[in-house]
Amino acid sequence: MAARILVLHPVLGTGGGSRWSLQAAEALAARGHDVTWVTSAPRGRAPEWRELAIGAFRREYVAQAWPESVADRGRAFLANRRMSRLIDWCEANVPASDAVLMDGVPFAIPRARAAFSRSRIVFYCHFPEMLYAKREAWYLRWHRRHWIRSEREGLGAADCVLANSHYTLDRLLAQFPELASRAAICRPAVATIAVRAKTETPRHVLCVARWAPEKNLPLAVRAFAAYRTRASAAGATPLPLVIAGGFDAASRAAHKTFAAVEDEIRRAGFGQDSFRLLRDPSDPQLDELYRGALALVHPAPQEHFGMIAPEAMARGVPVIGIAGRGGGESVSDGDTGWLVAPDAAEIADRLVRLQVDASVRVRFGIAARRHAERFLIDRVGADLEAALFPPLPA
Repeated sequence: MAARILVLHPVLGTGGGSRWSLQAAEALAARGHDVTWVTSAPRGRAPEWRELAIGAFRREYVAQAWPESVADRGRAFLANRRMSRLIDWCEANVPASDAVLMDGVPFAIPRARAAFSRSRIVFYCHFPEMLYAKREAWYLRWHRRHWIRSEREGLGAADCVLANSHYTLDRLLAQFPELASRAAICRPAVATIAVRAKTETPRHVLCVARWAPEKNLPLAVRAFAAYRTRASAAGATPLPLVIAGGFDAASRAAHKTFAAVEDEIRRAGFGQDSFRLLRDPSDPQLDELYRGALALVHPAPQEHFGMIAPEAMARGVPVIGIAGRGGGESVSDGDTGWLVAPDAAEIADRLVRLQVDASVRVRFGIAARRHAERFLIDRVGADLEAALFPPLPA
């Protein structure tokens, strides 16, 4: 039965969270629901993602007086204010919804509960705030104490909380065991693409990730340096490196990450023909990069799931990722790629093997496409629908 669904996303950024919210709207619209997707109007150039051209659901952009951060600080407070503004706008401008799907800002769930009292509210893709706080200096943890308290109140006001992986769900329930009866897993979707067999000769080593410190991009450069040495020793011609990903020009962290990668490249002494760095590549550009990729190097050590890995696998590209965390739920080690220690030499050895052994490369590519089918839009839509509209008790 078709229902009215409101999807609320705090800000259209360059990361996987923004893309996930669009794919969630697409998946629910594909199942016949009347979907309205609402986010803050972007201050700069918005990502050119294919989902933004899909006409199956309505998109609304709400003007905001609140910035995303001030010198990369105050994000929790400002995100809460921005989401509250979206809720106020929807209360006045969007017809009553049967269900509301939110992500990113758990602190605003009580405000949504008050505004949409007759709607089922589902919150998605959350990693506990208190675990982020534990990675910071004591004075920042002290500063976050209000948001850590607000987090429990917010999550408690949701009808259902969805996590993007078993890893995230385990961490969530370790902090909030009272959510066990209202929590479930809904893995991200693979973007809707025309997947075709990857038969081209590899042209480059590829790393796709947002330009952010947690993505550990300097490790990809160090691994590439080790790969060049090993490939030459094995009698193969080293391929160039391409690093591509979303770049938030307003973020100091993004600029620092880009500079750190450039510093690593200078230390390695690479020539201009040995690497290519891309900010905000378009979907057609990414499609072309995947078609020519020997492998996707995914160096992030703290990934909760990692949407990039299944998107690469859907195109038949083997993935070399970091063992542990949520990566093991998207990459099948030894079948669709490898999960290794965050060690440049280990990554380099796997790259050389893929280059010199075409049979391994083809076998991994076939398995990768098959494995990625579990992340297709229709399966994600079914998971979301089950959370938004659970069966009535007998």
